[in-house]
Amino acid sequence: MSRTFSAIAVSASLLLACLASRCDFSSPTNTPPTQETFTFDARNLFPFQNTSNWWRYTETTSNPLSISVIDTITDNSITYYKVSFKENRRDTTDDWFRSSTNGVQYNDSLVGTYETFLPAVLTGRNGTFSSGGKVVSYSYKDSATISSRLFRRVVSCRYSAKMLHGFNEIDFADSIGIVSLVDTTGRFPVVYALDSALIDGALRKF
Repeated sequence: MSRTFSAIAVSASLLLACLASRCDFSSPTNTPPTQETFTFDARNLFPFQNTSNWWRYTETTSNPLSISVIDTITDNSITYYKVSFKENRRDTTDDWFRSSTNGVQYNDSLVGTYETFLPAVLTGRNGTFSSGGKVVSYSYKDSATISSRLFRRVVSCRYSAKMLHGFNEIDFADSIGIVSLVDTTGRFPVVYALDSALIDGALRKF
């Protein structure tokens, strides 16, 4: 009996102490997890502003590809970039890009209809955007290894139809630009991986 009274006394003491400290006896509430808000300025993937910039790529069969900025034109707050694409086994071709508040668009000539190359802002780590009636799916990663090279802040685009010079997969890295171009539509995939680049006067090797 003494043990029973002792237990009651202890319980009463605990209850009084809890009331004194204003314990909350209400049922715990389940707070929903906060959803991540993700935005990324995709124009950082397009460092074509300097006409001295260039990029060098090597294909799996050692066929080189070079991309370089030849000229820029600014008209009504829209900047046009003339860009040279040169493959060792093909003639050099020049393409045009334009940059505005809506993002970056692409065309094979200065005049004509431009298609979306990159939107101005990506609003999710994974998503889609439209380009000339075609669907482009993209994914963002804080880091990714591409052709045995590690890059930071990478966006991978997969085009439902061939886009730039017949490539249907293009990988970009923040402040570097295109780091990989892939054509998976043939019998064997064709992969160009970035070897080196000159960006705003800084030579970078990968």
